[in-house]
Amino acid sequence: MSFQSLHNILPLLAEAETKSITLLSNENEFELPAGNYLFVEMFCNEKNCDCRRVIFSVFNDNHKIALANIGYGWESETFYKKWNRSNDKTIARKMMKFLLNQISPQSEYAKMILIMFNKVLFPSTPYLARVKAHYLLFRKEI
Repeated sequence: MSFQSLHNILPLLAEAETKSITLLSNENEFELPAGNYLFVEMFCNEKNCDCRRVIFSVFNDNHKIALANIGYGWESETFYKKWNRSNDKTIARKMMKFLLNQISPQSEYAKMILIMFNKVLFPSTPYLARVKAHYLLFRKEI
């Protein structure tokens, strides 16, 4: 499975709708350096794949590489068991949670970025609906 940035396929949409969190001080509840944290949506670009997953690659002003890569799938356990061709509910359930993507590089800040994501962005149902809509638009372009 190969993931590509929404910015590469729909740059104007990505520019207008990519979420960010700004930490104004190094003194914050997440113990992260101050700065703007950009949550770049990455979707699978394989023609026949319909995994219904996103990876949020998280960047900030001071780093050129992603500090965290957070995976999430919004479908049911049944969907992911079928998609994965496995009855392993543990794997299916992991695909449905916001987790650090195991096969992506992670920085020393990744765990705290995940906590910040879960506290600030995850509770937003409209945001998750927008991510799903971005996925559909992305898939139409592939």
